[in-house]
Amino acid sequence: MSSEIEDYKEARRKVEKKDEKIGFFIHLGIYLVFNALIFPVINLVYTPEDLWFHYPIIIWGIGIFGVHLPLGLLLFDRWYNKQEEKIKELLKREK
Repeated sequence: MSSEIEDYKEARRKVEKKDEKIGFFIHLGIYLVFNALIFPVINLVYTPEDLWFHYPIIIWGIGIFGVHLPLGLLLFDRWYNKQEEKIKELLKREK
């Protein structure tokens, strides 16, 4: 019974991780489209004397990486996997 629960938890974690990655890439795609096309065009058409389009690029970029990095998508992925392995090792020792 315990093995089934552990297998379920592991499968659920993998599915959630995949969903998080898909969400990250969707968010990143929207970010790139808006910041490469829409913000500069709006800025240059309506206020060419005042270039402000770099501000939303910087702020939105910080937001993307601030939201998605802690979820273990990029830099913390290896650390997270090592922690999972350590937990599994400890649980096996306790049995």
